[in-house]
Amino acid sequence: MQYDEALRTAIGWLEQAGPSGTVLQVSGPPGAGKTQLLADLGRRFPAAVTVDCRGLTADRVAHAVLAGLGLRMDPSRDREPLRDALARHEGDAVVLLANAQWAGPLFSSREPTRVGGDLTAEIGLRSGGRVSVVVEVDGSHERVAVTRRKDVELAGRPAHEAPVARIVAEHPVLQALAAAETGTVPLAVWAFLAGALGVPATVAELSALAGRLPEIVAQHAADASDSEAVGFCTDGLKHLARRARPLTPDQQQALTTALHTALTDRPPSDEVRAYAAEALAVHAALADALPALLDTARALAHCTRYSLLQALPLHFTEGVPQHGVAADIHYLETDGIAPEGQGEWLAWLHWAATNRGATAWAAALADAGVPLSWRTAWSHHRPYGVLGPVPGETGKVDYLYPGVLDGAGAVAGQRLLPVFQEGDHVPPEGDDQAVERVWRLDDGTEPEPSTVVDLFYDVEGDLESVEGRGRFESTGDAALALDPHTPLRLPRSATASCLVTEGRWVLAGRGGLFAVDTARPEPAAGSDDADHSPHWAPPLIAPHTTAATWEFPTELVTPQGPTPAALARAFGPDACRRLPADAVPAGLDDATRRCLTETGVPVVNGQIYLATLPPLDETGLPTGDWEAEPAVPSPGDGPFHPLGTWIGSGAYLDAATGRIIQDGRSGASFELVVASSLPQYLALLCLYRTFQISPFATTAEHRDAARSLTQWASRIDPVVADSDMWDAVLSGSMESDLIVSGWDLPGLRPA
Repeated sequence: MQYDEALRTAIGWLEQAGPSGTVLQVSGPPGAGKTQLLADLGRRFPAAVTVDCRGLTADRVAHAVLAGLGLRMDPSRDREPLRDALARHEGDAVVLLANAQWAGPLFSSREPTRVGGDLTAEIGLRSGGRVSVVVEVDGSHERVAVTRRKDVELAGRPAHEAPVARIVAEHPVLQALAAAETGTVPLAVWAFLAGALGVPATVAELSALAGRLPEIVAQHAADASDSEAVGFCTDGLKHLARRARPLTPDQQQALTTALHTALTDRPPSDEVRAYAAEALAVHAALADALPALLDTARALAHCTRYSLLQALPLHFTEGVPQHGVAADIHYLETDGIAPEGQGEWLAWLHWAATNRGATAWAAALADAGVPLSWRTAWSHHRPYGVLGPVPGETGKVDYLYPGVLDGAGAVAGQRLLPVFQEGDHVPPEGDDQAVERVWRLDDGTEPEPSTVVDLFYDVEGDLESVEGRGRFESTGDAALALDPHTPLRLPRSATASCLVTEGRWVLAGRGGLFAVDTARPEPAAGSDDADHSPHWAPPLIAPHTTAATWEFPTELVTPQGPTPAALARAFGPDACRRLPADAVPAGLDDATRRCLTETGVPVVNGQIYLATLPPLDETGLPTGDWEAEPAVPSPGDGPFHPLGTWIGSGAYLDAATGRIIQDGRSGASFELVVASSLPQYLALLCLYRTFQISPFATTAEHRDAARSLTQWASRIDPVVADSDMWDAVLSGSMESDLIVSGWDLPGLRPA
């Protein structure tokens, strides 16, 4: 539409906007007048909050919006600060987000979509429709990859498209300037990029060219030096220049290779090296070379955290894969780890790599020339993104105790035991009961077996004594929470910390515990002032990255069912019971027969609420009649072999079809078929149990695993995909409903 019509449409929309329509996108090609339209709207609605998003991150835009709306956040109380602050907004308001398509310090970043899509949706939704948002986006939605109804699209072709294409063809060095990820670059960086693309030019030549093209290239004083910096006059011109002459894959690779060398070989003060630190990761993603960069600790150590967060979604378009450095970066952010300094960032990368056993990579990172703010001495923390228990893992650690064991420095960690364990109530003898494990301070080894101890509290609720310990002697106060003087900020999963010896701290939480060494001076004795909050302020917008579906656990789908090792991890080392070949009823198919005689069927009674399975080596596999007047009619003549229960109903192996079926007597579900075969049934139960006993350190891991669980279950057995029963089970709604309704099933938590 033409400008006047577009302005009238936008004004009319804002004057009648309500809960049904809270976001309006103003789109159109560069030069069509989008920014001017938002400026005119600002004059029409003088109380509107206007934010120019050019070059800003989504979080900075969000802070500006909240400040304009007069909303304050309380990170110490607000679980989700942006949502909680917007929920407190009263009255109607208008927010104008100009240049959202040019958001972000790096040109190829996802910040435009995070601002124009994620943030605008949050503002509109969380304010209950009382805040109307007008956001400027690009007409093609290449940069803001979100489309909505009620768009206002300005007509016209880009005013400079043909001249820009001609000028870039006449001056190939402009292709190098367009390829730069930052808005402006020093002339030395432009010359370097041009040389890498095979069009060498001197700084003097480029400066002269910029002087001859003032309508295309703007000249600026560099921020931190006296050297000249240059960039396109507008982001729209840069976008048109990129579109007129996009880089080939070989050119992207050439830039990446050259910047990689500059980052590792040039001195820290070099302008090209400084640019490479900000932009190499994004160039590598565009060149399909990011995995190689992630594997090279020496180069990665000099890349900024922000550039890596921008590069990951560019390369991993379907989500960050499980395991490895990319997954560490993703889950560190979801765990609330947001370092500002490079040394602190590398300390956390080193920690995450140590957790997953990548000690050689971690050592290379530590030796890359950037001093770590602190260093992991040893760790028993669970690695990110792993399904199921990890061999030798500590599990959750609630409390810490500094002390000695046999005269040597040690630390004890306690995991509080729930009253409801494996389907049974186990009341403690004291006020609480915990599993206590002890580790040496010097190397983190565990010199004695774990013990179950009883905790006693005084009338104030403070810990008074611990009974039942082994040889460990506590020498200090118990660390029941985070020490405010802990000399590093911590992830949200960390819950306790204590100083155990000079310069060495032990920290614990949902993922386990670890020890760090820091050269930072400790606070003076008796000081009550915390140096800082123990956590970073939570991000206002969702993480930059998402996780891909986790790797399918192939050990669950052998022809005869899950492997014995998988079943042992899920249900216990002695849970599986096999039938002798001569005890297997006649008429069963080969897969079922092999499952019964080779793999075995685990005894299940209380580990999961879904099902029970009898000890087949004791009961055998008798033939049973389909119960009289069942809730689910008999599927045929059978024979039917009783196989425990399914959500309180009778479960059967149908010998005629090999399926696992249920009679629906409990009323939880009236779907006949539970699984297509016995091997698939055991695989589904094993998968569910493995997910249940995975002690994830973060909610993001739990959410990603749950999403993967649903896809895996359908892959194991197509019956799952069309089953409302399985959908309720895998989503967790079945368990919640049963608990609320007061059902009494083995393994079901009481209401």
